[in-house]
Amino acid sequence: MNAVDGAVRKALSTLNSNTSAETHFLNSLKPEDRPKAEAQLMLQKQQEVTAFISNMLKKLHEISMSVINNIK
Repeated sequence: MNAVDGAVRKALSTLNSNTSAETHFLNSLKPEDRPKAEAQLMLQKQQEVTAFISNMLKKLHEISMSVINNIK
């Protein structure tokens, strides 16, 4: 589970930082548009991380069930 823990921690760490392209995009906006764009970007990142973790947990479950079924 160490690799899984590391992958989840890395995915979660992306929530608090922006790529250079994201920063460039945000800096190019009008000041009144920036808060909305930042909120949308944060929501998108949260959705991506949630989907990533959900898919990882699904795969771990499938692997566990495969092992159990092979024992039977």
